[in-house]
Amino acid sequence: APAHAAGVQTSDIASGAKWIVHFDIDALHGTKIGGHLHEQMTKNPHIQEVFKKLQDNMGIDPCKDGHAVTLYGTDFSPRTGVLLIYATADKDKVHNYLKTKPDYSESKTDDGKTIYSWTEKFGRGKGHKIWAAFPKHGVAIDADNEEALKAALAVFSSKESLSSSSPLLSEEPKGTFFHLAATDLASAHLP
Repeated sequence: APAHAAGVQTSDIASGAKWIVHFDIDALHGTKIGGHLHEQMTKNPHIQEVFKKLQDNMGIDPCKDGHAVTLYGTDFSPRTGVLLIYATADKDKVHNYLKTKPDYSESKTDDGKTIYSWTEKFGRGKGHKIWAAFPKHGVAIDADNEEALKAALAVFSSKESLSSSSPLLSEEPKGTFFHLAATDLASAHLP
């Protein structure tokens, strides 16, 4: 089912979020930058190969089916963020593709939602465990551990989401396609 993310979807973000990065792909399409990027991507054979694999394996055309991506975190620890992907996809095809991944497994939350996990290889590394779920049509959640994924899933079935009056949000001009905000930076333990 189509999912169109018009800006940051506060109802999908945990109330305790301390940082947000949001990329509105739909808004980007209507800009000169978006047109230029699309033109460059269609000329690049490597990018076209990646896009073809996405279409073949998961039924997703990133240029048409990707609507928005949001990253957020409730603290500043490494590997604690949550990735929300808003896209139109063939869920059965995505599910069948995930089943081919190393260490693939499925489990259920207490309220019956399915959690998927697998090991993903990036480059020549030995692999990284991924946790994912599909809380509603057109939305996928990815996290680095099961607890973070369960906490992100709980946001979808509770009223514990980010308030529209959060300091992480602001009035954005029409056509805004990138949003980055952080609060409570004093609590970040940086090198």
